[in-house]
Amino acid sequence: MRKLVTRFLFITGFLALYVPSIGQITLFSENFGSNSFATNGWTFNPSVGNWSVSSGAYLPTGGTAPYAEFYFSPTYNNYSYAIESPIINAAAYMNITLDYKILLNNYSTSTLEEMAVEYKPVTSSTWTLLTNYTNAGGNISQTLTNQALSGVNGTNFQIRFRAHGAYSWNINGWGIDDIVVKGLLATPCSGAPQAGTVTPISSCPTVLTLANTSLFANINVQWQSRPACGGAWTDIPGATSWNITLAPFSNATQFRAYVVCTNSNIADTSAPLTLTSVTPCYCTSAAAYSGSYHNITNVSLGPLNNSSTCSGATYTNYTSLPAVNLLKGELYTLNVSGQSCATTNYSYGVAVFIDYNRDGTFANSERVYGSPSTLSGNINISSNVTIPTTAQTGVTGMRVIMAYNTAGSSITGCWNNTGNLYYYGETEDYLVNLQYAPTVTGTGLVNGDVTFCSGADATLTATAPGVTNPKFLWKKPNGTGWDTSATLVLNNLQPTQAGTYTAYVLYNNCPGNKPDTSFPRMVNITVNPTPGKPIVAPVVTYCQGAPADSVQIYGENIQWYTVPTGGVAGPYPNINTTQPSTATFYVSQIVDGCEGPRAPVTISVAPKPPVP
Repeated sequence: MRKLVTRFLFITGFLALYVPSIGQITLFSENFGSNSFATNGWTFNPSVGNWSVSSGAYLPTGGTAPYAEFYFSPTYNNYSYAIESPIINAAAYMNITLDYKILLNNYSTSTLEEMAVEYKPVTSSTWTLLTNYTNAGGNISQTLTNQALSGVNGTNFQIRFRAHGAYSWNINGWGIDDIVVKGLLATPCSGAPQAGTVTPISSCPTVLTLANTSLFANINVQWQSRPACGGAWTDIPGATSWNITLAPFSNATQFRAYVVCTNSNIADTSAPLTLTSVTPCYCTSAAAYSGSYHNITNVSLGPLNNSSTCSGATYTNYTSLPAVNLLKGELYTLNVSGQSCATTNYSYGVAVFIDYNRDGTFANSERVYGSPSTLSGNINISSNVTIPTTAQTGVTGMRVIMAYNTAGSSITGCWNNTGNLYYYGETEDYLVNLQYAPTVTGTGLVNGDVTFCSGADATLTATAPGVTNPKFLWKKPNGTGWDTSATLVLNNLQPTQAGTYTAYVLYNNCPGNKPDTSFPRMVNITVNPTPGKPIVAPVVTYCQGAPADSVQIYGENIQWYTVPTGGVAGPYPNINTTQPSTATFYVSQIVDGCEGPRAPVTISVAPKPPVP
């Protein structure tokens, strides 16, 4: 059993200044009551490490479970793992202070284990140390209030708690709770405010702020948006702070801020910023131990086919790859392969998730594959995935997890070692682009391909399930034009009409502007020329009693008929030369699946002349 040692507090680093809290306003608070880091946008650098939201034994004195915990296991040497706050908006505030509760339950002082409390403006890449706690004096239990954060007045900034040290085995755990950031309102505004410039300051989540704006009190802010193609501006509900965190979207959108000084009732509006889309952000997932364990070596789904070497990585981010297009309602084949990076051979489960509703979570209902049991050795799984027609359109996340000693059907989307014993394996993240395309039907159409013979008639019909009163647009091949009918009628097809016919659903998201289109549905039409008649003598005569040699015909895949049109092709005729006779047959040829017209051939058996 781990021995618990009680010691006194020992603090190194900068001395935190005390600032009175009179008149201060709470700008940010976190008690981890949601039982999730993701709720308020906490992130990890370089990865989650041993951080978790816990109701365990290391709750700071005066705190209320759950709380943020850094646990000793898995054991790390020379480690540094931080939880970073979301961006805190202090653009109109000064005298910024920080409150928090902290606890260290120590195990041994044989190595130096530390917790740094740091902060920085988002425009800076350098973290400023507020306080650094160490285990040199054993256990720690403190409540800190009104710790001054110098240099962040009138800015957007972040705080972080960074566990670092030589050997994590020598602590039992750190606990952090009841984090509060406060500030005083700046000088009241007067006259005309300046809205400033809309500027992105974070990408995951995507956060916009106003740069070069009027940093005064008594200014009201209202963020607005509209489609990038135009239309009326609308207020974004609840977006009345200097910062706005954007929800995921897939259509190009413009954002601006409308600011009013309530003292003068004078307003200003920023210039718009256009963003093409915002992709959801996701929780972290990674195995605890790298090295000679299993890695994912190939993932394929539809157009995606990504191979990788066995490197011992615990997490690999492939979201920089182009997001492959997956059509709603379509069936795709999923393949995942993995292997041991050395001789160690444990059992693993495989799970694959796609965030169909683009809400930034990999729900159990979005697990598109989960191996029913664990696998070992060279792992190769294959399954079919149908993209739901109800999925949200746009770029979204796909996560592949190969986790130690757990069936894939039990793996969840945020699988990690904190609560899931994710010791070995790998997580890979990808982006996929879920798109809506119309459905196209037509005679002989198979997987978007169909072949006709010249002279044939064809129809292609587009439908749009789930779309009310849809309008369609057909693009014909080779620059031959467009058609707005639901059904495209093609009469007397010729080889010049072959090519790709593309169907779109039209959307009019911006009244008065050109309509937009859905993802295309493509149909490839091949038109083979109809061959001519085979070359054959019109009359072939045999002498009675002579051998019946084959009729000489020039052509391919010769077909024999007894009628000039219609009927069914039969075998080569049996020519009986024992008796005089005359019969007319009709022959055609088939080239590239197309049958041409028939040529008549009369076969005659002439009577044997009498003996002179």
